[in-house]
Amino acid sequence: MTSTTSASCLLSSAVLTKVFVALLSIFGPAQGLRHSDPAGDLQLLQVDLSAEKEESIWEDDKISLAEGNSFETSAGKLCVEGKHVPQLYVLGAAKTGTTSLADDLMQNNTVPAVPGVNEKEFQFFNPYYNSNTPTNYSMAPARLEAMRQHWLDHMPPCAEESVDAPQVIADYSVDNLRFVPMPSGGLEEGKAVFNDFNLPSVLQNFYQQQNYISELVFVVMIREPLARFQSHWYYGQEWTRKYEDIPKGEFDQELSRQIQQAANEKVYNFRLWASMYGAQLQTWLHRFSASQFMFIPTQSYSASTEDRLTVLNELSARLNTPFQLQRSAPAKRSNPSQHPKLSEDVTPGNAAMFNRFMEKDHQLLLELLAQASLKGAYLGGYTGRPGSTGDIDSWLRAKWNAR
Repeated sequence: MTSTTSASCLLSSAVLTKVFVALLSIFGPAQGLRHSDPAGDLQLLQVDLSAEKEESIWEDDKISLAEGNSFETSAGKLCVEGKHVPQLYVLGAAKTGTTSLADDLMQNNTVPAVPGVNEKEFQFFNPYYNSNTPTNYSMAPARLEAMRQHWLDHMPPCAEESVDAPQVIADYSVDNLRFVPMPSGGLEEGKAVFNDFNLPSVLQNFYQQQNYISELVFVVMIREPLARFQSHWYYGQEWTRKYEDIPKGEFDQELSRQIQQAANEKVYNFRLWASMYGAQLQTWLHRFSASQFMFIPTQSYSASTEDRLTVLNELSARLNTPFQLQRSAPAKRSNPSQHPKLSEDVTPGNAAMFNRFMEKDHQLLLELLAQASLKGAYLGGYTGRPGSTGDIDSWLRAKWNAR
């Protein structure tokens, strides 16, 4: 088997992909938000963030994780109707170190990616990349089956049994993490197609027919939310202008605008939403066992070669697949974005406003990780007490900043 199965059904040209992403990166919501003092009254930011969806999010007393025994993986390919389907999902988030992880796993064809919009990301579930993916995301059985068949069309065949044929393939699409039901208000204009999409539920449907649900392994990389947001914003600008052409203070103004839009109008920019880990993970952990997840703060992977190999050894064991990696290679950082130091790019008032807005989501994240740590989840570099939100908070703050 090779990893060169045609991706032409997704997009016919890498050039077109870059042009398309460039257009997306500059698309934004309408202006005219009402003004508020970024360092002003905290009451402005006390927003009702509950949502009447299949899984309620941000509701204080409704944090529940999927029940079930520890997952077990069996050596060998996951084959569905003659197609080799992904066992590993590196869900995201964008700009947290996922490309470095993917580069390590894809070397020597160890864990190749499903071919997609580029050599790393499949992006099947993102209609902005894949024009063939339905944009209404109907959960009706007929629509789900049509989507599943289209998904299978992109998978490599299972037939190859050569010595070098990989036993595991992966979906490294970093947008997948955020494809969960949104809070009321949803994403800004132009992205609202995603408001009700429930990718965890879709994947359950795709894998349950072969009883493969418990075979899946999910990796979630986590970076300090504001630093991740900043890196993601500058990455988007790279498609349309040079770094030196970005006016000083523009990101700080955009940060203020997006936080006020979310707080006052309950409408979210997709890059801000991508930093709201708690809300996203609640849906994933409701659908899949916590023991299927690996949570890796950025520095728990990229700080040193030893840290990197510790994570890779754990992942190899969870996939029940030996990795043939260059273990003497130094830790590297792939796909970095050029941007100023955060302290030089964001005013103290806007940083404080961002942290106040994110506090509820951060507390939810701590509760979810605390419960997950008691149910078999892997927390990279964590040496604290299982179930301790305080210890997990300290671990995150020490490990999730990129150097």
